[in-house]
Amino acid sequence: MANSSLFNKFMGSSPYVELFIRYLYWNNINFFLRFAKKKHINTKFVNFSKVSDYLKDVGISSGDLLLVHSSYGNLKCVKKSPIEIIEELKNIVGENGSIAMPAIREYEEEPNLRNYLKTDLSETVCTYDVYNTKVITGVLPATMVKMSESVVSKFPLNTMVAIGKLAKPMMEDNLKGDLPTACGVHSSWKFCLDNNAYLVGLGTDLSGSLTMIHVAEDILDEKSTEELSGLPL
Repeated sequence: MANSSLFNKFMGSSPYVELFIRYLYWNNINFFLRFAKKKHINTKFVNFSKVSDYLKDVGISSGDLLLVHSSYGNLKCVKKSPIEIIEELKNIVGENGSIAMPAIREYEEEPNLRNYLKTDLSETVCTYDVYNTKVITGVLPATMVKMSESVVSKFPLNTMVAIGKLAKPMMEDNLKGDLPTACGVHSSWKFCLDNNAYLVGLGTDLSGSLTMIHVAEDILDEKSTEELSGLPL
C-alpha cells in the first residue's frame, strides 16, 4: 500500500509527469509485456444482472446516454454474447436512452494512424469505409457497427458508434466546420459531454482509456483556429 501511495503521489505531482510516463509506457509496450507475470485465475460465472443492478444503483436509468468502454475478453465470466450484452445495456436505458462506444479504426494504408498526434500524415491518404474498416477498440463496438440500428461517425479519427434516440444527432454534424477535429466542437465526443453521458467501463480500467480527455484540447484548438482565421496574414 505504501508503494502504491508513493506512486500515486509521484504521478499526481504534475500532469507532465503522467504524460511522460504514459508516453514511455505505450511506446515500449511490447518490451514491458515481456516482464509481465502471468496470473492463473479461476474464472467464476458472474450473472450480468449484478452489473445491471450496479449501474442502476449509481443512478443510470431510462433515457440516459451511456459512453461504454469495454474489453470483451474480460467479460467471458458473464457468459453472454456481444449482442446479448448490448441488449442488456439497451434494456437499462430504455427506448429513450442511447448507447455509444468508441469504434476507432485501423487503416491498411497507415496502420499507425492511431498515433496521429505525433505522426506526420501530410502525405497520407486512407480509405475509410464507415461500416467495414476494421475496428480496433474491441468486440462490442465492432459488433455494434454491424447492427442495423447503429449510426457511425463519418469522421475517420476517434470514430464512435451509437444506437438509440441520440445516435443520429450525435453523428450528423461531425464533419461540420472548416477544420473539424476528432474530439472538437461538432464531434460525437463533445456531444456526449454536452448530453451528460455516463462513462461506463465493462471489463476495462477507465483510467487507461483516456476516454474524454482530448475534448478540451480539440475544442480549444478549433476555437483558436476560428479566431485566427479572421486575422490578416
